[in-house]
Amino acid sequence: MDASRTREATLGRFRTLLEAQLGSTHQQMQMFNQRMEQIVRVSGGLILVATALALLLAWVFNHYFIRSRLVKRFTLLNQAVVQIGLGGTETAIPVYGNDELGRIAGLLRHTLGQLNVQKQQLEQEITDRKVIEADLRATQDELIQTAKLAVVGQTMTTLAHEINQPLNALSMYLFTARRAIEQTQTEQASMMLGKAEGVISRIDAIIRSLRQFTRRAELETSLHAVDLAQMFSAAWELLAMRHRPLQATLVLPQGTATVSGDEVRTQQVLVNVLANALDVCGQGAVITVNWQMQGKTLNVFIGDNGPGWPEALLPSLLKPFTTSKEVGLGIGLSICVSLMEQMKGELRLASTMTRNACVVLQFRLTDVEDAK
Repeated sequence: MDASRTREATLGRFRTLLEAQLGSTHQQMQMFNQRMEQIVRVSGGLILVATALALLLAWVFNHYFIRSRLVKRFTLLNQAVVQIGLGGTETAIPVYGNDELGRIAGLLRHTLGQLNVQKQQLEQEITDRKVIEADLRATQDELIQTAKLAVVGQTMTTLAHEINQPLNALSMYLFTARRAIEQTQTEQASMMLGKAEGVISRIDAIIRSLRQFTRRAELETSLHAVDLAQMFSAAWELLAMRHRPLQATLVLPQGTATVSGDEVRTQQVLVNVLANALDVCGQGAVITVNWQMQGKTLNVFIGDNGPGWPEALLPSLLKPFTTSKEVGLGIGLSICVSLMEQMKGELRLASTMTRNACVVLQFRLTDVEDAK
């Protein structure tokens, strides 16, 4: 009985202590919970403040650093690159610094400086080339004129004889006409005066052909329609004092051919080609001319009955100072090449089926009239 009471008393005290301890723990937990709530509220406020400060700092950094130092500089750099791409080699690149953009801008300025130097060198080279080209054209013009005068000089020794015969005939016709007038033979006088007029026309034709041939061809002369048949006849007439002693023959095709060219240049080319053929063929020379239309061009074939092109000189015959003649500068064909190029044409060398020499001249046809 006493033991039961003692056990119950002990359990009561233990229960009381346990309840007291649980109550104390509960109070502590409530206090801890309250403190945690306070800490969370304070921490949340601090986090909000820190976040606001971070956002503010980010905005300030972006506005005052990134935007002003990076974006603006990158925009300026990009605009400079665009201007350079459009050809603005004098474009300023106002971007500096030791960062990546500054180094890129420095490299770009260096490259732009090199481009400007190369541009100046190229402009100077173009200027020098234009001066050289002008000098070459002037020299070529002088060379062409010299070649013309050389051809004229070769004919001057016989020109006096060529004109002297018509002058003698003219004197005789005028003397006969005067005697006929004195004897009132008007019909005979008229006939003699008509013959005298023909002789004067002959002398005038000789002088005009020489004057036309020796006239300088202007480099900027516009191209126009040229009758090749007339040009061949005029060139052959100009060489009359050379081909008549040789009893040479020029065979022209039937009809006419109108091409785009210039009378002075065309006649110079034909005189050079025909003169070369006469020099090579000699006595009994036969020069045959044919032409054939090909698209918008006319190919003119000038063949002779000579020995043909010298094989050793064939690769360089169109170059200056190349000749097989004992006397000659070797500039005739090279001048002809240049003259044909000035008329938008070409000159080529070929051979006939019998291995005789043949010169091929390619002219542009006129828009108005083609070969007939």
